[in-house]
Amino acid sequence: MQACGTDWKEIVLDRWSPCLVEVSAGEIRLGHSLVDDYLELVRARARRNTLLAAAYDLKVFFTVVVKDPLEVKTADVFAFVKAQRQGPPSSRVVRLADGSAGLELSESAGVLRQVL
Repeated sequence: MQACGTDWKEIVLDRWSPCLVEVSAGEIRLGHSLVDDYLELVRARARRNTLLAAAYDLKVFFTVVVKDPLEVKTADVFAFVKAQRQGPPSSRVVRLADGSAGLELSESAGVLRQVL
């Protein structure tokens, strides 16, 4: 097992921690068999950018929701999505679509961008 940014042969952790690794040409893993199987399904059916986006989204989700994938409940997903939509408490950015925080219009570039 390889850890992110190390050459260690074995790591013992109390919990699973996602680590985005490209193990071969186009094969992306996060280090949990269930999640890796899902990413393999995405890889077989979608383009590389979609695979990378899915892997990154799962990495963010499991970094915030500190649970093993087998322990995740629907309520965990809804709480994560709700927190993502609310944005930071002090956000002054207004989303154009519905007036809530999340996107801003960059006047110099004239484009929408997501604010984290």
